[in-house]
Amino acid sequence: MTPNELPELIRERIGLPLDDLLANELCLAGLEHMDAADIVGELARRDTLDQAWQAVIRRLAIHETYFYREPQHLRLSTQILLPPRLARLPAGERIRVLSVGCSTGEEPYSIAIALREQFGERAGRLFEIHAGDLDQAALARARAGRYGPFAFRALPVPLRDRYFLPIDDRHWQIAEVIREQVRFTPFNVLSPTLPRGDPGQDLIFFRNVSLYFDRRTRERALRHLAQRLRPGGHLIVGAAETLANDLGLFELCEQEGIFFFRDRTWAGHDPGVASLPPRPPAPMVRPGPDRRRLPAIGRPSATLVRPPETSRSQTAILRTRAIAAAARAATATTDDRYQEVVALVRAECLDEALARLTPLCEGPEAMAEHLTLLSHILVERGDRARAATAAEQALADDPWCTDALLILARIDRSRGDDDSATERLRRALYTRPDHWRTHYQLAEIHRDAGRVDQARREFGIALRLATTNPSAEPYTGPLPLILSPRDIRHLCETQLSRLATATNRHGHHGA
Repeated sequence: MTPNELPELIRERIGLPLDDLLANELCLAGLEHMDAADIVGELARRDTLDQAWQAVIRRLAIHETYFYREPQHLRLSTQILLPPRLARLPAGERIRVLSVGCSTGEEPYSIAIALREQFGERAGRLFEIHAGDLDQAALARARAGRYGPFAFRALPVPLRDRYFLPIDDRHWQIAEVIREQVRFTPFNVLSPTLPRGDPGQDLIFFRNVSLYFDRRTRERALRHLAQRLRPGGHLIVGAAETLANDLGLFELCEQEGIFFFRDRTWAGHDPGVASLPPRPPAPMVRPGPDRRRLPAIGRPSATLVRPPETSRSQTAILRTRAIAAAARAATATTDDRYQEVVALVRAECLDEALARLTPLCEGPEAMAEHLTLLSHILVERGDRARAATAAEQALADDPWCTDALLILARIDRSRGDDDSATERLRRALYTRPDHWRTHYQLAEIHRDAGRVDQARREFGIALRLATTNPSAEPYTGPLPLILSPRDIRHLCETQLSRLATATNRHGHHGA
């Protein structure tokens, strides 16, 4: 193998799609004693548990986790999914739960705590929890079970005091009764090899692992997990990953607004659990020589003739044409009126666009794309409060509205609330894992917070998406900020270059 094959090797073995520069830099940083050609050959020959791969994994791994993360999944498991399985459990057997990508142990220990809260001391006899991760250094920390205050930011204080012993003013040790219930082992979700004698799992947690996988890698991982699932077992993924993992290998279900997957071969019945219809196919783009589909604004249905340029010299002509066209829209359909508003916005006639769009957003026929466009305009005019209200209304109409989430993330950042912005961006990745703008905005948050490795990863993903699919979303929303694929690549490459320079100047800035 040659050094140029390093990114594909990394994706094949551990699932992360990296550009050539980032892949080589990360690997060279972990294996200084080898030249580039030797690195590729060594990694190709070795297992991911070997020292060479572990050096790479330690640089790539981002252990951003904490206790009781997404607690709705713990309630779903302990109160809805597991009780029926317990009722059918043969005498002497245990329910088996697997935590994939367990990092430093917060997730499997949270599962153990939730089970003990629900089932009391019987939990130790009824449940068997296995947890695995690629990073053996993270597994060592998980087995030690010692945590600082950042790990407890979502755990209620009574639970912390009940299941942890204070070591000093800032650190706690997991209670032995909880630590004994979890078995940690090295685990690669992309490996098809099943442990000898593995009877399968009743419930698998696969949360916040596949966020950075491409579709092919996600499908590989899901096929391997399907082999490990017992008949009627369930798979839980992160809230930002559900639709990205709805590839037909499992049955998508919903209970009390929480999404999860079920083994498709199950002929039984889960009381109260509703199966969902298959995910609808992506909308088709109407043909036309210069037509491009509008960005994902709620329900993407409309098309727009995009001029070859929108320079300032053409703005006056566009404005005149747009106003004239809008004047003819008095008796037009709602969709036609919306199209005229979009034309006004692209012509930078924001006052006129706002006046014509507002009536569309006041009646019961208001749609997510109407409200999102209204929010875009209000943000441009500096009215963040009304913009946030319109975006929230868009989400009420269409919970998967990517642009509404991105607008709210921008507003959150302007208010200094990066945590809320990050959660919104991860929700946006829920339905659009290939959305370069979402990855780019997430990278900016990581960069500004000093999380250099995460920032480089997100900028790298945005660069890859812009390079492999240059026609996808070459502009930001329906506003007249048009970015060519070349501009997108330049932005990402510039950011990666600056981060590399800063790292070389000041040393490694890990998570």
